[in-house]
Amino acid sequence: MRLSLLLVFLIATEAFSNEKAETAELNLSLVSNCDTIPENGNFSAGIFFKLNPGWHLYWKNPGDTGLAPVINWTHPKEISPGETQWPIPHLITTDSIYNFGYSDSLLLPVPMTSHNLHQEKIELSAKVNWLVCKDICIPGSAELKKQFNRTDSCQQNNHQTLFNEWQKHIPETLNLLDASARIVNNKFQLEVYFAKPIFRDAKSVDVFIEDVQVVSYAPDHNTRWKHNWMQWTQEKNDSFTDLPTNINAVIVVDHQRSYKITLSTLEKL
Repeated sequence: MRLSLLLVFLIATEAFSNEKAETAELNLSLVSNCDTIPENGNFSAGIFFKLNPGWHLYWKNPGDTGLAPVINWTHPKEISPGETQWPIPHLITTDSIYNFGYSDSLLLPVPMTSHNLHQEKIELSAKVNWLVCKDICIPGSAELKKQFNRTDSCQQNNHQTLFNEWQKHIPETLNLLDASARIVNNKFQLEVYFAKPIFRDAKSVDVFIEDVQVVSYAPDHNTRWKHNWMQWTQEKNDSFTDLPTNINAVIVVDHQRSYKITLSTLEKL
């Protein structure tokens, strides 16, 4: 992925063996919705970023430039983490560069399940790497750690409110009745049919393609929708070579409701 010549990379700051870290651009912390971890049960953990004014982080598909945060978790084998949940991003424009990301704050939650935990003390740790940008871009790295007691059930804390608030911005996974992704007149075209009329009375529909180097990131797409049907057409990415086997996309309706879809480009569903 190409990087703008305007971006200057500086040496990253590392912070170790703490549940919080701070740089001149942001602070971050390892948070959980539970003060304790259940012997058998479900809980959530995540990395919460609080950014200073003017700085931004990137979505999993950052756009023309940038890098998304990377989190590598370490945990007892009795704990099974799910996938990182990415909130819907917003468009960040600098001159003719188009990116997707987050300003102000960002929670990247991970659902976790524990099975027959036997330790009295449990440690979760996360190695976090990120790129934060303003007029320049600065990479950062931190290793965050937090210890928990084992109990019969999750003892929720005030971070549950934080997880609940960010859950509103996590796309809901929906199955499709029918879908296609193809190249039409040298442009990328996505067409989907949902089982329910999610576009009824919709005033706006936005589409974010998770797969890199498939479509142009400039906001010059053409979108049509009605009831349960949507068609979205966009210029191909400058680096486009061929459609990937699967297309992953997020569809946002009226800047509020969001849906995650996955479809095969080899055949219609």
